[in-house]
Amino acid sequence: MNTSEYISPETIIFKAAAMAGDKDYKILPKGFYVSLIQDAFRELNMDSFFDEQRADFDFPYDNLTHKLPSGCFNILNVYMYSGESCDFNETKKVWWKRNYFTRGRGFVANDKGNNGNDPFMQNHTDINALADKSTIRYFGGDAVNNVLYYNVQLGNIMFSSSCRNAGTKVHIHYSGTGGDITEAEIIPVYFQQAIEDFTTEAALRYRIANEPSNVRAWMPLQQMYERRLDKNGFNGSWAVALQRVRDMNTSQRDELVIYMRRGQWGSGL
Repeated sequence: MNTSEYISPETIIFKAAAMAGDKDYKILPKGFYVSLIQDAFRELNMDSFFDEQRADFDFPYDNLTHKLPSGCFNILNVYMYSGESCDFNETKKVWWKRNYFTRGRGFVANDKGNNGNDPFMQNHTDINALADKSTIRYFGGDAVNNVLYYNVQLGNIMFSSSCRNAGTKVHIHYSGTGGDITEAEIIPVYFQQAIEDFTTEAALRYRIANEPSNVRAWMPLQQMYERRLDKNGFNGSWAVALQRVRDMNTSQRDELVIYMRRGQWGSGL
C-alpha cells in the first residue's frame, strides 16, 4: 500500500504532549517525544516491511566484506553490476548461501562442493549437469558455474570471490527501519494513529512512574491509550496500521485480476 500523504512528527508531538498534560514541554523534553516516535516508527516498519530501500556501493575487492546500510534488517535482493547507479549495465543476481563466511581469502561453509570424505555432505566431484549447483562452489577443483553468492553476519555482507569478476558495483534492495525522525514529513498517514497512541501511552506511563501522588489522575488515561493501542492484540490502532500497510494498492489488485483473466499470453489470448 503506497501513499503520497505523509505527516511530520510535530503533528504527533503536539497531540501526545497535550493528552499527557505537557503541552508546554515542562514535564518532558521535546526530544523525549521524538525518541518515542522514532521507536514506534522503527517497530512498525519492522513488523510491516513497509519501508523498502535501495543502496549502491563499490564492490569490496580486498576483503569481500561490506557493512550493511544503516537501518537494513531484511535483504530482499542483491545484484552486481557495472556502470553508475543511474545506468545499470550487465546486472547479475547474487544468491544467498547458508553458513558462508570469509575474511577475503578462503572461506568456511558446511557445503564447500568438494567435501572429500565428509560423512554428511555429498562430495560433488561426481555431480552431473542437471544437479542443483546453486550452493556449490567447486567441481573437481574448478568453479562450477561461477555462482555469485553472499551471506550476512553481524551487520556485514560477505561475498564469494567469484563476485570479483561480476562487476564493480553492488546494488542492495532491502527492508529498512525507516529514516531518522526529523522535522520532515516522513510518517505515512496510515501510521499516524498507532504512533500517536504509542507515544501518548508511553508519556503517561512515565508520568505515573515519576509522579506517585498523581497516579490516580493519570492511570485511567494511560490504560485507555493502552487499550486503544492494543500493541500485542488484533483490535487496536497498531493492528489497524499493520493491516493497512499490508493491503495491496487498488491499482495493483485490479491489474492483477485483469492479468489473471488474460489467459495464455504466449498464444495471444
